[in-house]
Amino acid sequence: MSVEAFEIKKPFLRNLLEQAREGQIQLPEFQRGWVWPENNIRSLLGSVSRGFPVGTLMMLQAGGHTRFKQRPIEGVELPGNVPATQLLLDGQQRITSLYQALMLGRPVATIDERRRKVEGWFYVDIDLVLADDADPDEAFRFIPADRKTRASFGRTELDLSTMDGECRAGLFPMAHVFDADEWGYRYAELHDDPAAAFKRWQNFNRRFIKRFEQYLVPVIELSASTPREAVCQVFEKVNTGGVTLTVFELLTATYAADEFNLREHWDQCRMQWSDSKFRVLSDVSETDFLQAVTLLATFRRRATTGTSDPKGGSRIGCRRVDMLRLPLDDYKKCSEEIASGLLMAAKFLHHRSIFDVKFVPYGAQLIPLAAVCAALGQSWHRYDVQQKVARWYWCGVFGELYSGTTETRFARDLPEVVDWALGRTSSEPRTIAEAQFAPGRLRTLRTRNSAAYKGVYALLLANGARDWCSGNPINAATYFDDAIDIHHVFPQAWCAKQGLDRAIYDSVINKTPLSAYTNRHILGGSAPSNYLTKLTGMGAVDAPALRSHVATHLINPDVLLHDDFETFIGQREAVLLNLIATAMESGFAQPDEPEQTPPEELVAGGECHTVEFKASAFLDLKTNQAEPDRQYIIAKTVCGLLNADGGSLFIGVEDNGNPVGLHGDMRSINVSDVDKYELRVREMIENNLSTTTAATVRVEFPSISGKQVCQVIVMPAVRPVFVTRTKRLGGKGESEFWVRRGNATAQLQGDAMERYKEEHWGSPDRNAPGARSVRSAEQPENPRRRHGRRPWEADDLDLATELWSELTDRARSLFSLLIDHPNRQFSGEELAELLGLPNSQSVAALLSRPGKLCADAGRNYLWWWEYLDDGRCYYWMDDQLAALFREVRD
Repeated sequence: MSVEAFEIKKPFLRNLLEQAREGQIQLPEFQRGWVWPENNIRSLLGSVSRGFPVGTLMMLQAGGHTRFKQRPIEGVELPGNVPATQLLLDGQQRITSLYQALMLGRPVATIDERRRKVEGWFYVDIDLVLADDADPDEAFRFIPADRKTRASFGRTELDLSTMDGECRAGLFPMAHVFDADEWGYRYAELHDDPAAAFKRWQNFNRRFIKRFEQYLVPVIELSASTPREAVCQVFEKVNTGGVTLTVFELLTATYAADEFNLREHWDQCRMQWSDSKFRVLSDVSETDFLQAVTLLATFRRRATTGTSDPKGGSRIGCRRVDMLRLPLDDYKKCSEEIASGLLMAAKFLHHRSIFDVKFVPYGAQLIPLAAVCAALGQSWHRYDVQQKVARWYWCGVFGELYSGTTETRFARDLPEVVDWALGRTSSEPRTIAEAQFAPGRLRTLRTRNSAAYKGVYALLLANGARDWCSGNPINAATYFDDAIDIHHVFPQAWCAKQGLDRAIYDSVINKTPLSAYTNRHILGGSAPSNYLTKLTGMGAVDAPALRSHVATHLINPDVLLHDDFETFIGQREAVLLNLIATAMESGFAQPDEPEQTPPEELVAGGECHTVEFKASAFLDLKTNQAEPDRQYIIAKTVCGLLNADGGSLFIGVEDNGNPVGLHGDMRSINVSDVDKYELRVREMIENNLSTTTAATVRVEFPSISGKQVCQVIVMPAVRPVFVTRTKRLGGKGESEFWVRRGNATAQLQGDAMERYKEEHWGSPDRNAPGARSVRSAEQPENPRRRHGRRPWEADDLDLATELWSELTDRARSLFSLLIDHPNRQFSGEELAELLGLPNSQSVAALLSRPGKLCADAGRNYLWWWEYLDDGRCYYWMDDQLAALFREVRD
């Protein structure tokens, strides 16, 4: 804010209170009620009586573009609608307290030390004010509203109901501090020695009264041209004593200036989904609603202006600043559409078997979904449109893309999904392009804290799961009547007795939706073969029907009858992965990773290029508090592993390899179980890195020497990853590039960074011809050569054969295309189409594991790649590589 935007003044306290009484100074409607207790007011009066500072006030000149509904200081009664000249942003409680104590003219309503409501008058003891050794705060007394204090049995102990009574008691009423002369003369008259009494009064007047009359209050006055968002930001920064204002409260005050009651309108909108059939919307808050309205309004505005240039004032957004700038007319136009959009979104979720708010994967995703429904209008009812929106929705869920800061994604989703759904563009929304689901993630989904967990549950219901006993389909009609919830297939107690891995048997793979009635016959902890026999034996269902019902849950009933847990997990993991791939319309690498080194062996081996130890992720061991610096350290470590050869970060392990566990770290962020801790770790990584890590980072919780630690398993990234060092992380939004060097994480900048990127990922040939079909067989020196690596050669046949055997079938198909067409450049989109993959991002993901195998073999990549002027990535094999791997393949 520039110097011209504010002035600093020092008016007299008396003048400020008089301006408040006349309505020149008022409060913006968003200021909360006056709540100061009697002791605070007494202390405030004491500070003024001694000339001590009571803090700076902040005011806004009224009459500018920033308009708020106004209300007078509490206790002020104005004739009609008096416009204010200044709005008090900071200092409400101080000015209100002083006004009520000094100018109100009636009892002050406050609370005592027990927070009980009381009314009364403030007095000051003249003798104590003039005493040299008295505490000034002790001189003030709070007398009940009738100006009488009482002793036992209601006997009046002190009566100040008349001026004479006050004068005889030597207690001066603070309500007369600015018109004390009459009281002073009466005080002198009532004493036996009026001259001595008057002299005493003059001394009191000089030492006490004058302090109030001459007290100056520093005031920062913001100009009337100050933008609304700046006013709100300033208010929140200075209003340290209260709860942070919501955007809804601020807009309520803004719209009220135009006689529009935002809260009343929100209540009317919310009533539209108050019926139990719309319970999936029960957690939609007023702020969520405003975000969706702002998103749609800015989308409409961009469509009107025909540009998306942010500098042109037509950017799409729903950040706090965007909401604060939302004109009332835009709100009125779009709010009804969003209310209807939310109802359409609820029906959309019902059609995908999401019936209960506790199983809505991401509440935040309802915001862009409602805006998309509203923007599509009548086109929303088209089958092809809803199928595309459904794919976008599931990609957001299983890509776990809405767990962190989401406003930027919302702003991209709305135009991209609408244009794609309506066929205006063939380009898929970035949420679809960026969504990747790592197969190993299924084994880590254990609670409803994860959106993907709830997504699997919904897909099982939508796939036709039936209740095991009744055989009834689980749909909106039966879901709540039958008390459907997700339960273990192999009971926990049975699994524990068998010594099975809890991380696996508590995962979503071993869970399925069951009615409360059916589940009661499973919770006994018996083996599946026993409880299935029990269900048929008690006549609840016959054996053939039971087998049929169990199969609708994608479970082989024969495996249950044989209590074969391992086979069950393997089979169900495969079918659930297929279910997710179908919903996302995306292929992903099958779980064929080589067996991993046990965590205890990794820790015992100490820190190295692929292993790092951190005692905590959130807790600063020096201050014993959660500190953002710790999150920065974790983020840059994960970034370093991503940009190198991957590896494991162990949290809860000291630098010397001594495991300390997670107890202190979890306590510092107020989480009680590892599922919530994992959620916080994932949020921290996702929010601070430049790309989604859902497909490249896995979080597990092994036990090392009896201490549970967190193992963040990182796969190598297919492109450079940067840490975005936000203000929270002690930066200014800059991007940092980190790599692993030995057992340390190092930052690279400038030429060093560019050289590393070229050596690690390769660089485009800047002199590449415009033709995209055939590339010259004369290749430049391999740009991907790294320390410890060398090009593939003809005598590498055995090594190449071994590597080929480790590839997935889909990867072999990809390389066969390159082998059969040496030097031909395939775009990522072209390869995706030929291989049946959803997009070029899937091609890059598919190459991640072959890249790791090449690194393990100490050889360069099997392929060449480059980005050309059209922004696409192209892949090919040269003649030498193609000849080598053709011999291996054939």
